[in-house]
Amino acid sequence: DSIIYVEPIYLRSTQSSFPEFKRVILADQTRIAFAETIDEGLRQLLGETQVPDPGDGGGGGGGGELPDDVSQLITLAQEQYDAAQAALNAGDLGAYQDAVDELGRILDAIAELTGNPEPSVAPSASPAT
Repeated sequence: DSIIYVEPIYLRSTQSSFPEFKRVILADQTRIAFAETIDEGLRQLLGETQVPDPGDGGGGGGGGELPDDVSQLITLAQEQYDAAQAALNAGDLGAYQDAVDELGRILDAIAELTGNPEPSVAPSASPAT
């Protein structure tokens, strides 16, 4: 017996009041899958199909080419955040760190495209005495 955690990923549509199903995250005690369908995710969890390489656009990040559209980057950022949370809930700290690292790369790309520099750490002012 085992428990499988399933988390659907929806995008909010600007043209409709209904969200659009995009992907699903599935996790058991030892593995995590990120797929376009529940069937595909189950096959990944059960080892019946290979998990797509990050460079193939199958999610998971890993330094591939990022889109140059802010809207697409925001969607990717949400997917990476959700994947990170699913990995953390599944106890897979390696996958969690990978997702957080990729999320950071995506946020850097958004900052570059929008002209917002990364926040700098400025020394705090000393309290007046």
